[in-house]
Amino acid sequence: MPTTIRAPLRAEPIISKQLIRNALPLLYREALERPERDPALLAEIFACAGNPDYFTPEEASENENQLQEFEQLYRNRQLVCHSDGSVGLVPDAFGKQEVQSAGAGYTIETKEGLVLEQAYLPLPLVYDGKPVTSLVAEYQAVLYCLQALVAIHSYPEILQIEFFADSEILVRQVNGESRTRIEAQKRMKREVLAYAKRFGSITFTHCPRTENKPADALANQARLSVY
Repeated sequence: MPTTIRAPLRAEPIISKQLIRNALPLLYREALERPERDPALLAEIFACAGNPDYFTPEEASENENQLQEFEQLYRNRQLVCHSDGSVGLVPDAFGKQEVQSAGAGYTIETKEGLVLEQAYLPLPLVYDGKPVTSLVAEYQAVLYCLQALVAIHSYPEILQIEFFADSEILVRQVNGESRTRIEAQKRMKREVLAYAKRFGSITFTHCPRTENKPADALANQARLSVY
């Protein structure tokens, strides 16, 4: 009588839990991006997220919450950003004389106008060993905003961003329409473009200062906050 050889039982599934959990948002994104959403496919992904062969009830609940959060983020993936950098004179703490100060401000909104974040930051008066210029302040404002997007969003790679700044030369440089001759600006431009690669898509557009008032006000508030 032939002998039956049985494979030893595995304590864990061949495919790791973490591998499945990492793949769930990617599968869900693919399903959401189809021209016509397939309810059966979405249901199958949720079923996989709750598969008891892989996950405990607590882990399944976490997976479901992760997918629901992802869908909410996906629905609000189109964002509009404004930034501004400012350098100028402000009264000192005693109001006796005017002193130089620099600041940056930015806003992040949904396409529908819901403000997700707005912030202002005082800037150092020296950058790369030289007095900070308005253009350097503008670049720093853009960088602070892009860093904030990465920090606050769990999936920056799905974001579709429209970025507006009132510095025409910055926008032209970032878009490759104008040369950057100063080394500090070249370095900041490289940083901006490196961050831009982390998003699904991003466009940089020049806007008049009249259309950039919130970011402009935040940049001025940053300058005043120094003293």
